[in-house]
Amino acid sequence: MPDLIAQGPHPQDRWRLSLPRTGEDVVIGRVADQWSVSWDDRVSRQHASIRWNGRQLEVVKLPQARNAIFYRGRQCQEFAAEVGEHFVIGQTTFTVLDQQVNPTGSQEQPVFAEQTFSAHLLRNYKYKDANKRIESLSKLPDIIASAGSDQELCARIVNLLLEGVPDASFVAILRLRDAAEGEANPPQPSEESDLDPDALETHALVEFATELEVLHW
Repeated sequence: MPDLIAQGPHPQDRWRLSLPRTGEDVVIGRVADQWSVSWDDRVSRQHASIRWNGRQLEVVKLPQARNAIFYRGRQCQEFAAEVGEHFVIGQTTFTVLDQQVNPTGSQEQPVFAEQTFSAHLLRNYKYKDANKRIESLSKLPDIIASAGSDQELCARIVNLLLEGVPDASFVAILRLRDAAEGEANPPQPSEESDLDPDALETHALVEFATELEVLHW
């Protein structure tokens, strides 16, 4: 399913959400649950209705909306945007995009690595923007408490991380999923295995935990 990306005048004024199921209507506006663009006072509380028809995003301006919606450089009351196109309300650009991220690239299995940092090394390392990162993290309890769904929670956490680490190219929330997940009879390590317990545990991790699911990015 394609995504709708909202980008306001500032880098932190942004969200990216999967479009609703085909034929389902949702409302975008300044106060519209997870589809809110609270940063833009030129967007009405409920500004437009959107619907994915399977090929295009149908957008209809609501009667109570004050400001115009611009699509292909012209004011439009209703239109159907193709994947890759965008429309503008106030200072916010909405882009329809269909991109998938592959967390494992061309590798058959993800590479597991562990890095340990000593307390002495951490004490000597100074963040140049530590206050900003702490300020971003302080918003986490409110984000968790106010999220109405797992999708909304993931979207808000991604925005929080991008705000706290502005040099990041992208942020992804991944879930490590067992390759055997969903099988009626997932394979179990044999009791007669010649591997010692430690090696058996490592072997099981590599064998079964081979899929990374992208929850949001």
